[in-house]
Amino acid sequence: MPTCKHCGHQWGWKETIVQLFAFKRKLKCNGCQTKQYISVKSRNRLSIVGILISLIFVPFISFGVPLRYIITSEILIYIFYIGCIPFLIKLSNQEEVLW
Repeated sequence: MPTCKHCGHQWGWKETIVQLFAFKRKLKCNGCQTKQYISVKSRNRLSIVGILISLIFVPFISFGVPLRYIITSEILIYIFYIGCIPFLIKLSNQEEVLW
């Protein structure tokens, strides 16, 4: 779970999901009200996992798996992925550039 770098407050699962789905670059710590940012390493990790999940379905399509099974499994895997996002995030006090 993410931990605030300023006060050490460990965010809960629900708190993290609510902050992420606000679609803001700055995440506000509920413990000390300071702005926190998702670290570059965490953003890269989330992107790579998302891409790998998308590539899992290529073999399904290649082997002729029915579309309803592909769509159902895709939805279930993405729900699982969204549930795991808070465990993959690390925070930083300042915004870091990707390059």
